[in-house]
Amino acid sequence: MTGKLPFNLSLRGVQRRSNPFPFTRLLRCARNDSFTRFFSVNLLQCRKNGIFGAQSDSKEAASLMIKLALLAGFVLQVIKVTAALPSELKLESPKHPVVKLTVPPGEILLELFPEDAPKHVESFLSLIEKGFYTDLTFHRVVPGFVIQGGCPEGTGMGGPGYNIPAEFNKRPHEKGTLAMARSGDPDSAGSQFYICLSRIPHFDGNYTVFGMVVKGHDLPEKVKAGDKMSVEIIQKMQVVPQEEQ
Repeated sequence: MTGKLPFNLSLRGVQRRSNPFPFTRLLRCARNDSFTRFFSVNLLQCRKNGIFGAQSDSKEAASLMIKLALLAGFVLQVIKVTAALPSELKLESPKHPVVKLTVPPGEILLELFPEDAPKHVESFLSLIEKGFYTDLTFHRVVPGFVIQGGCPEGTGMGGPGYNIPAEFNKRPHEKGTLAMARSGDPDSAGSQFYICLSRIPHFDGNYTVFGMVVKGHDLPEKVKAGDKMSVEIIQKMQVVPQEEQ
């Protein structure tokens, strides 16, 4: 798909370079975003068609086009994120990250709480983006208590290769609570997480709560030991207009 830009861009006053800047570099900025790639391909076509005139090979013009392409890609990502969330979904804050945990019984949406556990949320999202959790299992399932997974060894003894300092907070361990497992050391959390199947008051203040089930509330209790998971980010941290906060 190629074509003309839907607006006119004047490049008067931009100094011409004797060594033309290769517009093919725009494609390197496209990465995996289809809209940004489409935008860059259109710029290449515009350049071939002479739409930018004699000034089209200037480095300044190319820099501006790159910024426009990246901005267009960012806007599309915001649109994708907004469309991905079910309209009936109720979040504690529209700014919070949302992830989808897929298990054999179905899909569970989890709202994360970066204000209460910023390091845990940051680590969790980073591991998800790297595909760390794909095909890992729930190695511990205790009916009426918790389901626990995220161990790369499947034994409850593994982790991501680093530990996260404790971020104990005032959030209670209720049914649907998402928290990070640890050993006896408060600062030993890593990748293993658990979801509460009931209220567990003696966990309050002793484990880091960093999220809550917001859709698929009945699914955690249907998870069986050995069930595989996949986790993906549905919404990253959002910038919300002041009137919507």
